[in-house]
Amino acid sequence: MEPKVPYRLFTFDTETTGQGRDTAAVIEVAVKDLKSGDSYSTLVRPEPLRRCEPGAIAVHGITDGVLQQPSAIGLLEAWQQVTHFVKQHTPNGVKPVLVAYNGLYFDFYMLVRGLYKLNIDPSGVTRAPAQLL
Repeated sequence: MEPKVPYRLFTFDTETTGQGRDTAAVIEVAVKDLKSGDSYSTLVRPEPLRRCEPGAIAVHGITDGVLQQPSAIGLLEAWQQVTHFVKQHTPNGVKPVLVAYNGLYFDFYMLVRGLYKLNIDPSGVTRAPAQLL
């Protein structure tokens, strides 16, 4: 039997311009450390710029005008900030685990797809189902 690796749980969520996995773009990413309660979130400016579908706006309330604000950053910078947050909150020798509601089908797929479109290697991002720890 393999020894269990200590882990740190983080919740992860994205908001998008719509519901289509192959047509929508990520417009917000959020992560929360379940142990400390600390969280990080940021608006993401979709590249290329695309409009939010009315149904998506009804869910998350993020309008096209909000995404034009200077506080909205690119997906690369958002992912770098998320990974920095996770690394800051994960002690040495501990494995960070990101979990998301509907993550297998949507959130991680959207993140990986968006990073690949920017020619970024999304190392460490997996859509594999969680294993029992």
